[in-house]
Amino acid sequence: MTCGSCLYTVFANEVGTYQYTDSNSGLNGSFTVTGSTSGVEENAEVKSELSVFPNPCSNNEISVNYSLPTNEGSVQLTNLAGQIIFSAAVQNKEGILTINQELEAGVYICTLLSEGTIVETKKLIIK
Repeated sequence: MTCGSCLYTVFANEVGTYQYTDSNSGLNGSFTVTGSTSGVEENAEVKSELSVFPNPCSNNEISVNYSLPTNEGSVQLTNLAGQIIFSAAVQNKEGILTINQELEAGVYICTLLSEGTIVETKKLIIK
């Protein structure tokens, strides 16, 4: 049997050679994945970390533990409307930033930026 112009979608999560068989047409064959299988190349040199605690938070003191790929960056808190509620420049590659600011109950996004690029984000809940 021939398929003509069949289109198949295959999900391969590792580099390697895969065999396939179409149970409807009896066609079989193989294909080889030789590059990135995620569709997005990972940059192994960009190392960052962001954690926010306590989370959820019921008081007005929030600690932000960060690790940047460079020596300079910034930490921002935005509300869900996208308004920047808090922003601070950080001059160390790693550190803990303490935010003492009265925030209304709700959900906020804590963003770590390096050279103007978003490196990592975390959700913060204020009770």
